[in-house]
Amino acid sequence: KKNERKQRNHFSFNHFFHMESISREHIGLNIITMEEFLETVAMKGQLKHIETGMVTFPPNNQTNWNGKPDLEIHKLFQWLRSSTRNTVWVPNDCMAVFPKSKNPADIQQLHDDYDDVMKNGGFPMFDKYIGKPTPVNATSKERMKENWA
Repeated sequence: KKNERKQRNHFSFNHFFHMESISREHIGLNIITMEEFLETVAMKGQLKHIETGMVTFPPNNQTNWNGKPDLEIHKLFQWLRSSTRNTVWVPNDCMAVFPKSKNPADIQQLHDDYDDVMKNGGFPMFDKYIGKPTPVNATSKERMKENWA
């Protein structure tokens, strides 16, 4: 029977990255559902329209969007775009880094690492790392250099 079992043709981020498992393994990485975000942030009036600055709420004040058709979910995504910051990230111009703690000195260390690399010739070419990966326990500066190569 040809159409007895249809193959999945829609995948979510969770199909590739099981964030709940990752969150359990990494203390400090707190993952919440969209429903929880909408209930604890949006419905408490903590989101503002990016153009008007007025408090804004999800369409129809709805927080549970599970199982809704794509046309309905599109309304949620449109609202999210108008009430949250949506930056364009160009990987060649910007790198996400995370300090090892909340201590301002650790944050400053990352800035200092970047400045030092730039003062000393900038980031190396990628071929420097072919077959010679940087160890995971290397300094933040060395890991930054490899990632941006």
